[in-house]
Amino acid sequence: MSDCDTTSVSTAANHIVQIRDLTKRYTEGGETRSVLRGVNADVREGEFVALSGPSGSGKTTLLNLISGIDTPTGGDVMIDSVPITRLSEKERTLFRRRNIGFVFQFFNLIPTLNIGENLLLPLQLNRYDRNESRGIVVQALEQVGLGDRQDSYPDRLSGGEKQRVAIARALVHDPKVILADEPTGNLDADTGMAIMSLMGELARSSGKTMIVVSHSDTVIEMAERVLTVVDGQLVERAHTYA
Repeated sequence: MSDCDTTSVSTAANHIVQIRDLTKRYTEGGETRSVLRGVNADVREGEFVALSGPSGSGKTTLLNLISGIDTPTGGDVMIDSVPITRLSEKERTLFRRRNIGFVFQFFNLIPTLNIGENLLLPLQLNRYDRNESRGIVVQALEQVGLGDRQDSYPDRLSGGEKQRVAIARALVHDPKVILADEPTGNLDADTGMAIMSLMGELARSSGKTMIVVSHSDTVIEMAERVLTVVDGQLVERAHTYA
């Protein structure tokens, strides 16, 4: 595929994320601003997609629409064939809670809960058995190399350790899709590379689909596909692996 071909691409049958004619407009100070204009894209199950573009181009807006945190002005998002843009707010919340894991730039750990409790929370919200949940939490922390930090609080961890916890939390309830917004943006280059390698390895080993918003060349080089937001549209750039 050539550089900047419009992304209504991928005809494989196993699409887990489908975006159709997605539009988002905001009204500010009496003026309407179009952030996304008729965006189309497909993401296959198990795929690692990087979402790039200039600051303010609409990357985070698109991620919020994919997750159902925000609603579009027009168009549809389907995850695993469920049209989440047509669900009620309560239905979207329940769907997101069960099917989507999030990793954020600033970790978003709850400071009053220890690490184990931060990971227990999504399991409790999904009504997992309490005894089963504790075993799942221990296993998740061991996967990210923090099996001995279950009783520690977030303020006792380094930035890299906090992001490892955030990755474990995103995966702990076995979601279909992982969405990450600048997951290395608050880390130094070496720590960021280690975090992305870990996240990619865990997502691939469990067959998760991963969509990552990032400016990082490291993230873009690791991704299987790169989609760029340009003037409210999504374009796919040719990917050259290092």
